[in-house]
Amino acid sequence: MIRTITKTLAAFSFLTVRGLSVTPPGCKVLPVDANWPSIDEWNRLNASLEGNLIRTAPIGSPCHNPTFDQVQCDVVRNNWNRTLFHEESATSIISEGMFTNQSCSPFTPPDAQCIIGVYPQYSVNVSTPAHVITAVRFVKQHNVRFVVKNTGHDVMGKVLGAGSLSIWMHNLQNRTWIDNFSSSRYIGPAVQVQAGVLSDTLYQDAHQRGHIVIGGSFPTVGIAGGHLQGGGHSVLTNVYGLAADNALSYEVITPTGRFIRTSPTENEDLFWALSGGGGTTYGIVWSVTVKVFPDVPVVVGRLNFASFGISEDLYWDSISVFQDHTPVFTDGNSYAAAFYDKSTFTLSMFAVNNSRSGFLQLVKPITSRLNVIGISFNLSVSPFTDLRSAFLNLFGDTQSRDIYASNSIGVTTTRLLPRLQSTEIALKIKQLTRKLANAGGSVVDLPLRPTLKIAGNPENAVLPAWRNSERHFILTKVLDDSATGDEINTAQMQFRNDFGEPLKRLTPGAGAYLNEADPSDPNWKNDFYGVNYQRLLQIKDKWDPDGILFGSTAVGGDRWVEQKDGRLCRIIG
Repeated sequence: MIRTITKTLAAFSFLTVRGLSVTPPGCKVLPVDANWPSIDEWNRLNASLEGNLIRTAPIGSPCHNPTFDQVQCDVVRNNWNRTLFHEESATSIISEGMFTNQSCSPFTPPDAQCIIGVYPQYSVNVSTPAHVITAVRFVKQHNVRFVVKNTGHDVMGKVLGAGSLSIWMHNLQNRTWIDNFSSSRYIGPAVQVQAGVLSDTLYQDAHQRGHIVIGGSFPTVGIAGGHLQGGGHSVLTNVYGLAADNALSYEVITPTGRFIRTSPTENEDLFWALSGGGGTTYGIVWSVTVKVFPDVPVVVGRLNFASFGISEDLYWDSISVFQDHTPVFTDGNSYAAAFYDKSTFTLSMFAVNNSRSGFLQLVKPITSRLNVIGISFNLSVSPFTDLRSAFLNLFGDTQSRDIYASNSIGVTTTRLLPRLQSTEIALKIKQLTRKLANAGGSVVDLPLRPTLKIAGNPENAVLPAWRNSERHFILTKVLDDSATGDEINTAQMQFRNDFGEPLKRLTPGAGAYLNEADPSDPNWKNDFYGVNYQRLLQIKDKWDPDGILFGSTAVGGDRWVEQKDGRLCRIIG
């Protein structure tokens, strides 16, 4: 029996029944509008979707009247910082605090506001391409905003949208292992992965088969979603390139309602765009086929020191040793991730196809220099026979990595620092970093250099600045958890002026990784897409002529504007 959509969740919509407002020309419809689809129309959609339409409620709603439930509220609060908790929701994302403007926080009093806000009004639990095609046709017929959620590992806000219908890819879990994939560009093992498959799931499958695959570090990073479509860095970037460099083909539902296949020789323009040109832009990816590699031994290393008991200058001179020696890792086909603030420096290292003695030789330029300048540091080295064991040692198992400060609010700027920098520019970047740390901020510093040679000379839409990058440089500062949307925007603008813009002036033309960047970057076209933008826009217009796929920093996003009430409107003229 197919359930019907009822009015029981009235408290969480703009208005349960249609209002009297007139949808402005060029704008998407909202529930306050007279032409918002009726309950009967939603029920007919539900029937055509075989009962898979979900009337959504904010994930924090058990903590608020009129649906307050202390037991369920405690469940939400206790799991709020678990990424998988948000992944298992039809609408929630891991960066809740940044984009929902306290619309239904589980940590505010029961009588505080709880509204849907920017969450989708309805979600489709898809299990067939026909479900997606039906949803696409419905939003086009009724002028409803459309969003796509694979896993919700989204720090740019693309999964959210006021008054939207969302398609939820969570239950698409098929994996098909291919021993001998053969095409004009690649012959070898591969795996076809549906859109809901998480990195951790595929890692475990690959390990059991003696293989390794490229994915994310967090357990909720999907294989086929925005990670790969936006480029996708990993612990293997300095060995095999970015995730997008290893895509072989896609199955896609187009915004015009067709289910097609795309590869370097079939619908090749769409393949090019999907491989690095950003997610939720050109089509809805149903599955991706990617390269598979043989498992290898890995050495894990950890190096750390602290500022306690030493001068500030010695502490930062020691951090400079790492900053000056990042080619140790990028040229050595190894991974490293440094985290530092004004108190501690931690460096995690991951050396593929190496031994303990080989690893010690690899990092000797760093350790020798640290010894010379007189800093006391800790270094641990652990060799493993396979990548999976090393990965778990470095990052922890799924449960221990399933933590993300979802209710934490912060401001960010990032930059792909190029390899060739003058001594003067390098010094100014170090000074900027120190200024940030003393202002309460922190740095994630990733030596990543996915050159075309490393990546196998792929033809794709990856930002060209990646090919000359040396470091993916992330600057961030945490704000108060109670910050409103306006306060976050003000803080982000100030952070950009203090740190983002100076960093850009020091590295002209360098760009930023579009999946991990300032979501309100005014120069996002050039920073995220570079010289690829105009070609990507042409492909966008070809495959999504009605512009139903939107992201404020996605290709074509500047043709639309989100009003104060969340309404999405096309910019006229």
